[in-house]
Amino acid sequence: MKYRKIPKHWKYRLEMAESVQTELKDMPFSTSYMNLRTDGMLWCRAGFAWDGATGAPDSKDIMKASLMHDSLYWAMARGYLDIKHKTYADELLRDIYLSEAIRLAPKKNGKISWFRMRSINSYAKTIHWAVKTFGGRSLSKRNYPEVEIIEI
Repeated sequence: MKYRKIPKHWKYRLEMAESVQTELKDMPFSTSYMNLRTDGMLWCRAGFAWDGATGAPDSKDIMKASLMHDSLYWAMARGYLDIKHKTYADELLRDIYLSEAIRLAPKKNGKISWFRMRSINSYAKTIHWAVKTFGGRSLSKRNYPEVEIIEI
């Protein structure tokens, strides 16, 4: 029998692969759970574990953003990406959140209310400020422990 022990601070495990186009081109790497292609396409494979939106409610509109953000932070903490890409990872979190929040927002006659749009933009600014200000603390390798594989 073979199984993985998941550290307690991870709340979610990806069931299906997810991808996002990034501006991180010509710096490919591949691990068991993620892949950054030379064209900048970032893939998180099924099984990737992350903790959701740290410090914010885990709502449907932020889950993909938190997944991709955590995967880039993991890659930086493990040395697959240079730490200089933190700013880009933080901006990508904001941009994916905006895209998902607009896509999932209730619409009337195909339009989002000005109040909802204002709320979405305000929240995007807040989460961006939070990761820009406090996210660097998460880039330590100890925050992304190796997954223990146990074989009996």
